[in-house]
Amino acid sequence: LTSWFTDYVYYPLCLNRKFRISPAVGILFVFTLSGFWHGASWTFVAWGVFHGILLALEYRFGIEKRLNNGPVAQWAKRIVLFNVVALSRIFFRSSDFPQSWNILTRLTDFSIYQHDRYQLLTLSLCSLPMVISFLARRRGWTEYNGSLLWLLGWGFAGWFGVIVAIVYGVDESREFIMDV
Repeated sequence: LTSWFTDYVYYPLCLNRKFRISPAVGILFVFTLSGFWHGASWTFVAWGVFHGILLALEYRFGIEKRLNNGPVAQWAKRIVLFNVVALSRIFFRSSDFPQSWNILTRLTDFSIYQHDRYQLLTLSLCSLPMVISFLARRRGWTEYNGSLLWLLGWGFAGWFGVIVAIVYGVDESREFIMDV
């Protein structure tokens, strides 16, 4: 799909000799069209427009090139990118805009974490695979022994699964078929 949009939409718009548009506008157009391609709902179009605007702004202002490439900046870029993509998925997976808005407002309601500390623990543990991966790559483990990083990743995934099962597991016996 990416190759098709690049070859048949983006290049003809941006490299045409008679009618040429800027690459930022071409990116926005391609991602809007991609939103239409994914589905008949306006939420898909909003997803495409959202990504198109972000990529067009990045292209236009060169945000990636202007940022420092130190370890802190790399962490910040990864965290921001992950959260932006995760937020855009809300529009992609919602059936309509009221449902998207409901999800977004519930995400920013931090009062739900006062009573359920397990959710906050789980959310904070979700960042550990990224930390381990970053540290392993900084130490060069992927260059010399890719299987070690693979083993660490799957080991952590198993450990994380056990933690989630313990935290969210049922701690009392409940029968499947109840006597009425």
